[in-house]
This record gives sequence, structure tokens and C-alpha cells, in this order.
Amino acid sequence: MGLLTRDKSARKSAPHRPPNPGRWPLTPARSPVRPALGSRIVAGAAVAVLVAALCGWALRAITTSEPPSAPPAPTTATAGPVTVAVEGDWAPARSVPGIPGLDPGATAAFTPTSGLRAYAFATVAPIRDGSLLPAPLRALLPRELPKPKATTLVGLPALHYGEQAIAGERRMEVTVVPTTAGSLAVACIAPLESWVAALGCSAGVRGLALRDAAWLKPGDDLAVRERIPDVVRTLDARRVALRKQLAAAKTGGAQARFARRLSRAYAAAAATLAPVAPADGAAAELVAALRAASASQAELSLTAENGEPKGYRTAKRAIERDEAAVKRALAALN
Repeated sequence: MGLLTRDKSARKSAPHRPPNPGRWPLTPARSPVRPALGSRIVAGAAVAVLVAALCGWALRAITTSEPPSAPPAPTTATAGPVTVAVEGDWAPARSVPGIPGLDPGATAAFTPTSGLRAYAFATVAPIRDGSLLPAPLRALLPRELPKPKATTLVGLPALHYGEQAIAGERRMEVTVVPTTAGSLAVACIAPLESWVAALGCSAGVRGLALRDAAWLKPGDDLAVRERIPDVVRTLDARRVALRKQLAAAKTGGAQARFARRLSRAYAAAAATLAPVAPADGAAAELVAALRAASASQAELSLTAENGEPKGYRTAKRAIERDEAAVKRALAALN
């Protein structure tokens, strides 16, 4: 019997052992795989955190900071019959240099900006002409004034004369509000280099109070309206007396003398109103009627002196017509 041999392929192989068991390159165990967050989600979360932090900081700043201080109370001063209130940081000034003729008792002056030669002032003066400007301010401005713009001053109807160059390399603008006591002017004035500190100073007026007078609406016939009462009073006083003397006169010479005096009375009334009357309207018609009445009285005087009865009667009818025109014009201005 032959010798049995073991087939190598059928032989169990011994387990393989590493030559150096302590140095086997072990593979670390892997942790369970988690889904990765998208980059947009991560960025959004970061922004949300930042916004929340900023809001918290802002809220804390609001709740812990001190409230803003209240603006200073308005400064008040008196300009004649007007009490004017202005910005609280305006400093009172004793006077405004370079404007002769201002009435100290009817003027209140201020410096809007400390350290600069810029002034704002309110002054009240009689209405001299249709511009409504006080005479000391009108004297500084050009002979031909630009047309003023309608505006308001603390709610009151007013006229505004914009920036104008005046003597001394200065600038001035004026806002006027008429009253029965005269014209209130709020003026801004400064040298050219300081003009920005005065420009628009009327906006700093916070309030106006008027004593024993009334505010008026601006108009180009206001100056005429202001003068009419005195003019009519003077004219009536002369006319009543002279008419009686004319009616009682027995000779042509006496009639001529009294008629001439009546003519001069009408002419004086027209001369007083003409410089402040506008070119048209009831005021212009009044001036024209007064001049016509003066001319008719002069004609009456001439016919009486020359002994012309027919001409005398014609002149009397003309006088009646002209005096009726005077009455109509006065009624239209009332």
C-alpha cells in the first residue's frame, strides 16, 4: 500500500499572524455620517445672530441714554406797540450800526450768530409810501425797488423785499407787515462776508403781539388810506369856511379871492396824496378828482374876476361834478 500524502490544496492554512503584533496598522472606527448643513443656511444663521445683537445694543442705548434737552425759550423784546419773540439763542443788541434814523423806542435788535456782524431787527414806523418800508430802510435801498413778493410772517399777510446790495458792502432783506399804528419791518442786514448768518432771519421770528392797534392786509393803497383821514379833515375845515365866505361875497373880486383859496385847498389835498397813491384804482381816482376840483375852482375865480356870469355858472356845475367824484372815490376807499 502506497504511502498516503496530503494534498496541499486540501490542507487548512493556519491563521496569518503579523510578524509584529503590537505594530499592526489599525484602522480607526468611523463615527456615524451626519448630513452637512448648506453654506447658505450657515450664513443666514450668522446674520440673524448679528442682527439680534445689534438690535439689543440699540434698544439698550435708547433706554439708557438721556433724553435730548429742550430748545431755549424764545427771546422777547418790544418795538413800539409790537412785542416780538425770536429764537432763544439770539442775543439782544443795543443798536444796528450804519442805519441812521431808526427810532430806538420802536426798534428791537438782535444778533442771530455770536461773533458775527450780522443783525436782525424789528422796527415800527409811519407808512410813508406804497412800499410800506420805514423811511430809514427805504433810504438805503435803490430808487427803483423790485416788486415785493406776497408772504406771511407768523401767519400774518406780509410783503417780502429780497436780498439787496446797500452801502458799505452790505446786504439787506426786509419783510413788512402793515398795522394801523404804522408799518412793522423785520430786517436782516450784514456785511457780505457775514451775510449767511443774517439771510432769512424773518424765519427766526416766533411770535408777534400788537397793542392798541390792528393788523392790516398789505396793499399799494395803504399809504393813501393812512393819510386820507387827516387830508379830508383839513380840506373840510377849509372848504366849509370858504364856501360860506364865497356865498356871502357881494363882489366879483371877493368871489374870485375865496374861489382861489378853495382851489389851493383842493390842490394841497391832491399834493399830499399823490406821492403815495398807486397809478390806478380808487386812490388814483381820488387824486384826479381833487385836482379837477382845484381846476374848477380856479376857473370859477377867473370868471368871477372877469365878470362872466355864464362862465361862472358853468364853473359851478363843474365843481359840483368834481366834488361828487371826490365823494365816490372816498367811498370806494372806505
